[in-house]
Amino acid sequence: MERGYIEFAAYEDFAPWSFEQNGKPVGIDVDLAHLIAADLGVEAKIRLVAAGETLDADLRNWVWKGPVVGGRVANVMMHVPYDSEFACRVEQVTFTGIYHVESIAIAYDKASYPDEKPVPAYFRFDTVDVENDSIADFYITQMIGSQAAANIRRYPSTALAMDALSKGDVLAVMGPTAQYRLFLPFLWGNGPLGWGSTLPTNLWAMRLTISFLRRLMMADCKRFFRITA
Repeated sequence: MERGYIEFAAYEDFAPWSFEQNGKPVGIDVDLAHLIAADLGVEAKIRLVAAGETLDADLRNWVWKGPVVGGRVANVMMHVPYDSEFACRVEQVTFTGIYHVESIAIAYDKASYPDEKPVPAYFRFDTVDVENDSIADFYITQMIGSQAAANIRRYPSTALAMDALSKGDVLAVMGPTAQYRLFLPFLWGNGPLGWGSTLPTNLWAMRLTISFLRRLMMADCKRFFRITA
């Protein structure tokens, strides 16, 4: 704190949470980081980082150890999925400050489903787009099994998957509700696409993570969330 700033790590290319726009980090996580820093009376320095192969790798690279080549650890990492067993296993970091619970939903072509909204079981027979290696990808792959794997089409981002849906190249897209709200506000209007039911049993809590060696900062973060709750 004596240096007058706090460093935050946030995922790159992760709209609406954190991404680069006009050469600057922007997004919900970026705004939240600035609010936390302001409450602590310091400046927020945001670093957009690439997602690794696993969450263990992300925490190791950006919170408690640092990458093998280049880069350095941050004081706080944003938007880290929380699981109680995982949190107990990773002793080098402290998880605190749940600020979002993500859910997965289905966007679909109304003409293809005129009578009822599609549910995941439909994709044993129908096509569905997902972002590659995302929660939606893992969920639907495990649910429908290998026999219907050809029905799943994977894209580098949810935005590209939704673009394919709007062009009629696929019947539905499964992805995070927050990204639908950013990319396709007309889902709530009378457009050609519909909004499927959120999957109520699949919710993921997102927290902040702090290096265990810097865990005294946790009290400040908790104070921030009590103030804004």
